[in-house]
Amino acid sequence: IYVDTRPRGMEVWLDRRRVGESPMVIPNVPTGAHEVEFRHTGYRDWATTVHVAVSAQVRVTASLDHVPR
Repeated sequence: IYVDTRPRGMEVWLDRRRVGESPMVIPNVPTGAHEVEFRHTGYRDWATTVHVAVSAQVRVTASLDHVPR
């Protein structure tokens, strides 16, 4: 799964497990449905469900909104 965000450097979570920061490729994801989340202090969390198929790369991109203080 390839993930990218605006702004970059957001925490990337796969199935409720932190896997790194955007942009990145999440390797070796099994086929099936998976939850991808982006989190960062000062921004609204963002989540979606993606479906991974055999021999196909999934791309997830998101623009996160700044949380007003």
